[in-house]
Amino acid sequence: MLRILSAAIVCFVAGNPVRADILPLITPIPTEYTPGVPITFTLTAPGLVDFNGFNVDLIVTTADPNSVPNLTLAAPQPDPAQYPFGTSGTYQSSVSPGLQTNQLDLNVNGNAPPFQSVDTVAGVNDLLTTVTLTPGLGLTGPIIVEVNPKTDLFSTSGDVRYRYSPPPPFEIDLAPQPVPAPAGWVMLGVGGLILVLGRRRVGLSSG
Repeated sequence: MLRILSAAIVCFVAGNPVRADILPLITPIPTEYTPGVPITFTLTAPGLVDFNGFNVDLIVTTADPNSVPNLTLAAPQPDPAQYPFGTSGTYQSSVSPGLQTNQLDLNVNGNAPPFQSVDTVAGVNDLLTTVTLTPGLGLTGPIIVEVNPKTDLFSTSGDVRYRYSPPPPFEIDLAPQPVPAPAGWVMLGVGGLILVLGRRRVGLSSG
């Protein structure tokens, strides 16, 4: 009986090949931010066969555990020509408070029309969304972005699910801030001091 069951499993796997991918792909992975300047990155799902639905939760965490993140998140519906489910499928995105005070949760999800599915090709029809993260003015400390592994879902026709792993968390650090130039009056004062010292030296040489 065990042999029959094992053979059945092998036949099922052979007829329904599984994948071991990282999904979604996040590109480019940002490493630095400047307060007030938006950051964008894409979520894609290339190379899927009979793809018919997805759910992705991005958890964004900032440094201060007692403060709501000083940033905004947006993930609009992508161009239908690049979106796996085109104009006839569904797409939703929402931002909500995370489990901790210093977290925000960005959810994106979509489905193909009923009884339909699609094969996705990298750079053609694999774009799930483009995320825009805008750090608030005055934000300091790192921003951590991670995909929630408990809710990350990519499904195919017949409810056969690919084996895949979410991408690892990544950190976005505050970019080095330029040293502000001295104020004009400071420069003027320094120039005046140099002029006075120069005159004194001339006077001493003459004496």
